[in-house]
Amino acid sequence: KLADEALGHAREAQDDRAEAHALQERALTVPPSEGMAELAHAEAALRKLGSSRLLASLYNNVAYNAIKEGRPGLALPMLERADPIIAELGDPNFTMIQQGNTGLEALFNRDVDRAAVAFKSQLELCREHAVVDSVPEGLVGLAAVAAHRGDPSRAACLLGAASTIGPAADADVTGHLERQFFSSAREQLGEEDWLVAETRGAAVSWEEAIDLALDNPLTGAVQPPA
Repeated sequence: KLADEALGHAREAQDDRAEAHALQERALTVPPSEGMAELAHAEAALRKLGSSRLLASLYNNVAYNAIKEGRPGLALPMLERADPIIAELGDPNFTMIQQGNTGLEALFNRDVDRAAVAFKSQLELCREHAVVDSVPEGLVGLAAVAAHRGDPSRAACLLGAASTIGPAADADVTGHLERQFFSSAREQLGEEDWLVAETRGAAVSWEEAIDLALDNPLTGAVQPPA
């Protein structure tokens, strides 16, 4: 309702930028499985405006909403549309976001090898540019990869490391990860051993956590669980 109201004001004022923003917000209020018309209107307005950054954000936000909705198949074409725009922008912050969303999409589409590549790329960029905000997502993503590959101890350790840095995702995506990857891994390892591994992971710095996730030797005294 608010997006529609903003759109009306923008059109009345003949403000193309405000109209594009309103159409973008309107597209994000509709579930991706139902909002293709809204998405097309927002795309057209942003292209007319010539804002590559807003267009890349639109695609990534729609992709993330599809993942939240449990429809990762709908996320892939959005991320593919964003790829060349983000490559042209050359902004590492956009690339980190894109890699994180790509990793989640690949995870939930059961392409675990592709997910691992995306999350590792995200963490390498985080380390290179000292951006901590995206680190938890990469760690949790690689924890899910470890759980899928039958290494619950590593999964718990990476989750513990992520938990001390910040949130990796919202409640919907976290719930999907728990149900599809972590609940069975926790049961396989056992609650006591899982807690021990999580605690070890929580003791490392964010830089050491990245080294651990990328299979580099830890510089500190804390080692991953055996």
